[in-house]
Amino acid sequence: MLIPGGQRGQRVCLGLGAALLLACNASLFTGCLAAMVPASGPVVSFVVAVAPASATAYKFSQEERGSGEMLADTGIRANIVAEIMADDSLSYLNMHTYSYSGRVFLLGEYQNRAQVRRLVSIAKGTPGVVSVTGYLFPKGASFCGRPDNLYLAGKIRAALIGASEVRSTNIDVEVVQCNAVLLGVVASSEEARRVEGVARGVAGVLEVKNYLFWEH
Repeated sequence: MLIPGGQRGQRVCLGLGAALLLACNASLFTGCLAAMVPASGPVVSFVVAVAPASATAYKFSQEERGSGEMLADTGIRANIVAEIMADDSLSYLNMHTYSYSGRVFLLGEYQNRAQVRRLVSIAKGTPGVVSVTGYLFPKGASFCGRPDNLYLAGKIRAALIGASEVRSTNIDVEVVQCNAVLLGVVASSEEARRVEGVARGVAGVLEVKNYLFWEH
């Protein structure tokens, strides 16, 4: 069983600075979203982080998930990305999509509330998905732009590679408006805490959101 770094089973819709943080089930999604998402914002570009083919085999050998689960998650992610790219209202967004044992994460920036509803609808309607969590910021809410995000993500990844007792190949790192997001499956809660500590130690990171899972 995978245990998440946050509280399991809760439905949360909380503000974190300018962020929209969603761990929504359909029954609560509309109410919390309507109260929090601005009606409009500027257009942004669409980005999806994809591991190169050469890295895939190495990640298979290091992951806590089995190869079957990883293949299923790859399919889930590919299906969600394809649906996003086929939707003219979403295809330009700066969005990152991940799946771990069917638990989908949507990270990035949005322009309006209809886009967020549509993103969650796509994810929840994808076969194999068991939950959807979003960490989404309104575009233009921060001075921090894409070059800053890429720079910080690179610094965090380098720090993790150099850290002792951390298997960095298990961990995915994204940065949204200078806020670091940690995803993946690690061996223990202690390793998850070590990874978070490394990320927090990187200069320029405003906050760290830890979505790491570990084996029970």
